Amino acid sequence: MRRKHNLVHIIIAVLAILLFLPMAALAAPVGKITQIEGNVDVTRSGQSALKAAVGDPVRQGDILRAKSKSKAEVTFDDGNILRLAEGTRVRITQYDNRENQKSYVDLFRGKTQSVVKNLRKGGAYEVHTPTAIAGVRGTILISFFINGVSGAVLKDGPGYGYNRNMPADVKNIAPGQAMIVP
Repeated sequence: MRRKHNLVHIIIAVLAILLFLPMAALAAPVGKITQIEGNVDVTRSGQSALKAAVGDPVRQGDILRAKSKSKAEVTFDDGNILRLAEGTRVRITQYDNRENQKSYVDLFRGKTQSVVKNLRKGGAYEVHTPTAIAGVRGTILISFFINGVSGAVLKDGPGYGYNRNMPADVKNIAPGQAMIVP
């Protein structure tokens, strides 16, 4: 009977480890804060907003907020960069720079600049706003969502974008062009 009891405990322990292992993978940093000017905070799932500092890790699910007269920069582990302008709130929703994987951030308000130079084969990087999605495969992407209007401008390389209400109508965006979605 004692053996059976110990076996049950071992099985429960193994199941607990397997259950929490995916959560631990999500908690792994995908980058770090490399510049801050002014008042910037980070909200991690289930926690209150904490004042951000240079060198702080950034994980999937983190929400970063650059307040008035503030800005921040996140450098991802692969060297790609996300810059937040003042009055910006963004979530690092998914960051996976393996082949054929997509990374994206949700821009709730404000402006970002994404310097995307390191993507694996078949990979993509996107900025999602409430009204639009803009993506690149290797360039500088400036995105905004202000007063209900989304926009994206590509600097060096090509990208794409679409209205979230019309996901089948993807438009190619050439370098120097812009996309606006009211």
